[in-house]
Amino acid sequence: MIKSLQNKYSISEKLKVDTFWNLFSYLIIGLCGITLPLLTAKYFNPNILGILNTSLIILTICSQISGFGIHFSVLKYVSEHYKDIEKVCTIMLSSLLLVSFTSLIFTLLFFILINPINSLFPEKNMYMGLLLITPALYLLSVNKVLLGYYNANRKMKLFAIVNTVRYLNWIIVLLIFIIHDLPSLYLPILFAISESVVFLINLPVVLFFFKYYDSKNLRNWVEKHFTFGIKAMHGAIFVDFNSRADVLAVGIFTNTYMTGIYTIASMLVDGFIQLTIVLRIIINPLITKYYVEFGKGELLMQLKKGKLLFYIIGTPLIIFTIILFPFIIDIFNISSDYKIAYLPLIITLIGLMLSFGYQPFQMIFVQTGYPLVQTVFWGVILFLNILLSVFFVYKYGIIGAGIVSSIIYLTIPVLLNVFTNKFLKFKF
Repeated sequence: MIKSLQNKYSISEKLKVDTFWNLFSYLIIGLCGITLPLLTAKYFNPNILGILNTSLIILTICSQISGFGIHFSVLKYVSEHYKDIEKVCTIMLSSLLLVSFTSLIFTLLFFILINPINSLFPEKNMYMGLLLITPALYLLSVNKVLLGYYNANRKMKLFAIVNTVRYLNWIIVLLIFIIHDLPSLYLPILFAISESVVFLINLPVVLFFFKYYDSKNLRNWVEKHFTFGIKAMHGAIFVDFNSRADVLAVGIFTNTYMTGIYTIASMLVDGFIQLTIVLRIIINPLITKYYVEFGKGELLMQLKKGKLLFYIIGTPLIIFTIILFPFIIDIFNISSDYKIAYLPLIITLIGLMLSFGYQPFQMIFVQTGYPLVQTVFWGVILFLNILLSVFFVYKYGIIGAGIVSSIIYLTIPVLLNVFTNKFLKFKF
């Protein structure tokens, strides 16, 4: 019986190594994600933390638009053709050509619209942050495509290392600002500096694609990326907006000071979202593999095993965080005003804990060839998010933001099963 259980729940050596590297990367990223707001809160006022976090959120959401969903196309097609080097190089070079064009156009448009975007916020003090993240917008879009290549080709060590470098750069630049007492208004430039370093690290890989690509099929792959990306990009925008709508709503309906206070809670929650993203990155190519090569029955079995494993990973970590939060505020000796964020943090994390096992599977429809279904799935969640935020955040401030986030997290498992039942003919 013991041997039977070991066989049932065993995983390949490759998956073990990939998981180790990405969980190690997540540990570093998580520490950076916690350190960034805590150090900013300790040495700068909440307004600066609010501007920094809002700048990051706008950068993240807008990079999905400028990236045009091309990194999702790379993830799908490279996963399918990973054994054919010439085809993979053609897929990658065509994707980089396309994303360079789309991101450049959108970055220029973003620069033109900085003033109107700034006017959405009551205090209208986001101008410098928006200006400083503009170059990062172009670089992040390109870097996402290259990270998609590492993910799809299951080069998870490289993926983990490059992704870790991004977050370590945040802390390095922040420390430079603190040590040299640089003007805090320019702090959002850390995102542009970090993406520049990541881009330089990725350059040798880009040169490799030029060696083996098939010039005759380059245009065909550009068209394929465009077609797939335009279907998937809306969903990508929706998912990033969904994960950060609470902070944007707080920024729009209150002020940057309260946004800074709420940021401490939201960035702790974001640490867990990053963990689900790490797990999602590992399993996304596997979903395609099991669906294409082994069929729905084997895929369903793996989904159920994964769901249980993710609950086992997430539940104790979330409980530990809820208990530890007040001590974190005291240990870092930051303003007691930040303790206001404790209640919305508890509310949010309870919803996330109850749904944690399902969170890494949110891209199942893209990976099984249903990009439009994926868009509808995330669109429904976004609609609920906006609808609830307008009422709860406007009326109850950061506590309302916590309530909305918790409801959204609890809605995800329900919608996943509704959509998988309709289009994939199974529930998990």
